[in-house]
Amino acid sequence: TMLDHEFAHRVLMRRLGYLPGPVRIIPFVGAVVRAGRPMLRSSDIALVYLAGPLAGVLSAAAASLLARHTLQPELAHQVYTGAAVSVALNLFNLLPIPPLDGGRIAVGLLPLPLAKVWARFERAGILIVILLVFLLPRFLDIYATNIAVHSRLFAGMDDVLQRIENSKLRWGVVSNKVGW
Repeated sequence: TMLDHEFAHRVLMRRLGYLPGPVRIIPFVGAVVRAGRPMLRSSDIALVYLAGPLAGVLSAAAASLLARHTLQPELAHQVYTGAAVSVALNLFNLLPIPPLDGGRIAVGLLPLPLAKVWARFERAGILIVILLVFLLPRFLDIYATNIAVHSRLFAGMDDVLQRIENSKLRWGVVSNKVGW
């Protein structure tokens, strides 16, 4: 879902008239894509940086749906766990701390004087993110064991998937390729 996330940023940049740069993958950290020129409208900033986490969550949900209908329960559980991690990372990315997407969304939504101040926190923000990622788990050590197994994040997902299936909604892969 990382590539879905970054390509959603890229697609929306292009739709809004900005020339996006390439998706750069940063090992053990993630990926980044930048606009070729600064985004002028604050609404563009907010929309572009919201698109990535939204695409990441939607692709995790789609993977869960496909796993439920195509995989054995043991393998489907692994996909659900991966989807839960993906959703958690995309929600973490929405924290309003620059350089996370949430920080950039905040810059897009704040009035210009506050947005300029908030945007200056990007260098300090990366330190805050590092502290959150590496130190917070130590403080939450009590909850660290088997967090994916005991997580209530996807509790009730079976009921939701069953209702979708029972509703007889038509869904599937859409493609212009012959044979799909």
